[in-house]
Amino acid sequence: EAEHYKDYVPEVIPEYFILGTVNNYMGRFYLKLKEDQLDYYWNNEDSTAYFLKKYLKDKFGVNIKVVKDELNRTITYSPELAKKINGYFDETGSLKTDTFKADEDICSFLLGVYYRYGYKITDFVYKIQGSSIPDSKIIYSLLNKVRCDKIIYSVEYGLLPVQTVFYFKSSVLLEKYFNSIEPEYVARKVEKPKLLSEEKEKAVLFLFK
Repeated sequence: EAEHYKDYVPEVIPEYFILGTVNNYMGRFYLKLKEDQLDYYWNNEDSTAYFLKKYLKDKFGVNIKVVKDELNRTITYSPELAKKINGYFDETGSLKTDTFKADEDICSFLLGVYYRYGYKITDFVYKIQGSSIPDSKIIYSLLNKVRCDKIIYSVEYGLLPVQTVFYFKSSVLLEKYFNSIEPEYVARKVEKPKLLSEEKEKAVLFLFK
């Protein structure tokens, strides 16, 4: 696989990347977003929202508006993108199962998930953790489809809010996508999420040695 993708240049598809970043706590429509509202970010995610605005503008020429609301959340707006992104969810607020057609769609989406909720542990070994990540069953399926290995998934009820956690060894293809944003990702200040117990994390990571 490494030889096959040696000179591969990732094709990041903007709408799938954005789809991976959206807050999906209790479903896309749980908080009844305004028609032109793309997403919202909590206080500790300010840098994520503003970097997303810059990244989309610089890489794809896509413009979004970023403002603060009365709850001091950072809100992103784009009537065109909001309509397009909302179209990928069914009436219950869950991602439609037929959303992704090609590897480029999948990898662009997983890059968005990684950007907002992911952490690199070592080369090819990654962790995704959050209470608002998109449908976990779909993420598990997509990681398999792009040939990731040793996918470990758990729901941590001992953390509030309840956290969904994935550990996995990335495929060469997905690693190419992750590395395409790595300089920008590392440069921003990331607030680490609440961790699992140190003993449990060590036990999980031992499986990747």
